[in-house]
Amino acid sequence: AHMSEGDFYGSEKSVILDSDDSLRIEHVDQDGNVTVLRDGLTVIAGEIVDSARLSVRQLRAFYAEQIADAKSTGVLFSLHLKATMMKVSDPILFGHCVAVMYDRLFQEHGDVLTAAGVDPDQGLASVFAKVQDLPSDQRALVEGTLVEIQSNLPEIAMVDSD
Repeated sequence: AHMSEGDFYGSEKSVILDSDDSLRIEHVDQDGNVTVLRDGLTVIAGEIVDSARLSVRQLRAFYAEQIADAKSTGVLFSLHLKATMMKVSDPILFGHCVAVMYDRLFQEHGDVLTAAGVDPDQGLASVFAKVQDLPSDQRALVEGTLVEIQSNLPEIAMVDSD
């Protein structure tokens, strides 16, 4: 399955530059606030500049739909991302999947998990490892929630790419 809208593919824009120039990359949030992500990018005439965006809202909705579908049809849930030039975004995309799968965990135990340094972008194995480091009373509560959540998830494939 793949996203049908809101993904990198659907938003990609390219331009061939007419002259040498200097560019900057900005993020403009829904309130119009501008964050400069990179400034002073030197480009030359004839160079192709390409950009794309991904809707986190649509990505998370897509993940939720696919997780539910995998559970209802009894198939293994496995997330495969395009690896080319994605060293920065892949952990974030995987992190959103972990956050969607374990939304209840983060809703119910968010403060405890944040204090323990849990970051879904670091992967599911990292989440489980950080839970083991919690004080026993907190760990018992979190592990109880994990067991309940996992009983309602499809089987998942996990690969450690290190």
